Order: sequence, then C-alpha cells, then structure tokens
Amino acid sequence: MYSAEDKAALSAIKKSAENVDYSAWENEHRRLGQRSEGYQTYVVSAVNESSKYSEGYKNCTGVLGVGIDMTTGRNISFLTHQDPRQILVSEHRWKAFLSDLRHALTELKDKVDRESIDIVLFAGDYDFDGVSVVDARANAGKRRADDYRDVVAGVGEVVREVLGIDPRVVVGPKEVSPHAVNAIVDTQRRRLYMFRPEQEGFDNNTDFRSAQVAEHLDTLQNGRKIGT
Repeated sequence: MYSAEDKAALSAIKKSAENVDYSAWENEHRRLGQRSEGYQTYVVSAVNESSKYSEGYKNCTGVLGVGIDMTTGRNISFLTHQDPRQILVSEHRWKAFLSDLRHALTELKDKVDRESIDIVLFAGDYDFDGVSVVDARANAGKRRADDYRDVVAGVGEVVREVLGIDPRVVVGPKEVSPHAVNAIVDTQRRRLYMFRPEQEGFDNNTDFRSAQVAEHLDTLQNGRKIGT
C-alpha cells in the first residue's frame, strides 16, 4: 500500500511522464516515437530519459528496460504494453511485436553500460478455465493461462537473445478480475510502481525468471483455491 505522501509524489511524476498508451491512435504513437501495430494491440515506448506510465493492464503484460546512458550518465528506459488477445491471434502482429521489442532492447544495449541493465516483466492474468484466444475457434484445449505463458516465454527468449540474460517477472499474474493494473516508472530513480487490486488468498506475487513461467503457473493452479 502507498501512503498519501507516496501517492502525491507519484501523481507529480505522472504529470510529466510519457504516456505509453496502447489505446492511443497511430499518430500519437508516432509523435512520441513509439512503436505499435495499431489501436489496442501493443505499444513499445521510445528509449529515453523520460519517466513513463501506462494504465489498463488487465490481461495485458508489460516489459520495462532501464540502464545508465554511457554518454550522459543518466538513466534511460523503455516501457511496453501488449495485449495477448491481439498479438497472439495474428502471426504478423506477434512477429511485429517481437521485432519492435528487439529493436528497443538493442538500442538500450548499444547506449548503456551493460552492467547497469535491468529488464523486468509484470502484470497479466491467469485463467485456467478460460479458453485460449489463439485456439478458441479450433477448440484445441489451450487455456488463457497458456496465453500468459506464451507471451512471457516469447519475451524472455528475445531478451536472452539480445542481452544474454533471463529477465525476472517481478509482479506475477493476477487472478482473472475486471480490475486493471496501472504502472508508473520513475526512470531516474529506477523504480516501477504498480497499482493492482488486492486478491485475498492468492499468493501470486512471488517473482520468478521468465524461463520458469510454466512451473510458476503449475504452482498457481495447484494452490489457487482460497483457503487451501
């Protein structure tokens, strides 16, 4: 929980921060130097010194990359917001998202001290009963939890390819809920602030490496009943 003082400080950060809005239209993404495949698909921010925020991570996931610019000595970052319902159903969009993510990771790698790089994943939800958006038509037996797994695994693979590190999922998926998660990034202090609904009885905030996503989901499924 954040104190009233913390919330006031975060509100001030947000006022001057870059909005990484996956619901924005193409001209706004282009104005901010962001990459996207269209309205409510995904957005990858520019790599710069700005603080950033993004709202409405329901089943969406996010990636944050930060490092110290070798020229200025200041922190630079990028932030993403991607919707598995949109990027997994289209091979073109999935490849475009991974390509734009790879571009941001490469730019970060080229500009910063390698030892200063942090890459983290966050948000998303798990639903062991819902049908996967990918296989809804084919009824192939995949679940929405598998969509979360596929996005985290795919992001992890690209990060390992570009940077040689396995990124950490710092805020695990929430149980299916109509409530969204909001994120604020204070780039110069290298801090990610998350606002998410409380979910009593669900111990799913444990961090884990992206390569462990399947194991983490198995743990959640086996212990997800409230009161057990």
